[in-house]
Amino acid sequence: MTTRSGGFRVSTFLAFAILVMGCAQPMSAVPLTLLTLNDGLGNSVSVDETGAVSGAGSFSTFTSFSSGAHKTISWSGTVGQFDLNITTGRGGTAELRPALINLNSINAASLGAGTLTVTFSDTGFTGMTLGGLVLAASGTETATAVGSAVTFTAFGDPGGAIPAGTLIGSLGPFTSSSFNQTTKFANTIGASGSLTEKVVLGFANQGEIDTGFTISNVPEPTSMALLGGALLFVGAALRRKLKKS
Repeated sequence: MTTRSGGFRVSTFLAFAILVMGCAQPMSAVPLTLLTLNDGLGNSVSVDETGAVSGAGSFSTFTSFSSGAHKTISWSGTVGQFDLNITTGRGGTAELRPALINLNSINAASLGAGTLTVTFSDTGFTGMTLGGLVLAASGTETATAVGSAVTFTAFGDPGGAIPAGTLIGSLGPFTSSSFNQTTKFANTIGASGSLTEKVVLGFANQGEIDTGFTISNVPEPTSMALLGGALLFVGAALRRKLKKS
């Protein structure tokens, strides 16, 4: 009886384990939206639009969330010597135009010198104008982390691949306690495709770094001129109407 009971318990446990494995949501073979963190030392973690988490080396997940393709992905946990309070990527349908995509990390902490690369990619962007792409980066470094180098880089791909590989532009490196920069670059991918934001946190010492990175699209000059002309026309019509009344 004891043997049967033990065998039953083992069989039940195995059945439960198989059920859990079967219910686990696998990562998409070809992700549409993807957040990744990598320390360059074999430790990494990725979260796709389904909310599935995969990784390598030393990592642990505290919380993970995804609202679906082209929307929001958030993750908190550890990767190697780095502890991330919350890192969030917002895709094309989560942002309000002209903003296209956003990546931010709050309280990214390191136990010492080291480099963490955070990327966020999204696909399916359409209707982008050739007026240019604006990169806006900001952040802060705690006193012990001042001197750490933070770099922001944007990539695109007209074919929709992620991570995107065509360089749009780069900001930094920033090494001060607080920084903020906005710069316009040429639209190198055209009207549609994918976008990738890459933030490299090069910690010089132990400390914390906060970052925010947004890519926005700006209208073409001709579009702005047409809009300005239309506004002038409407203004003139209103003035004529007021005079008649």
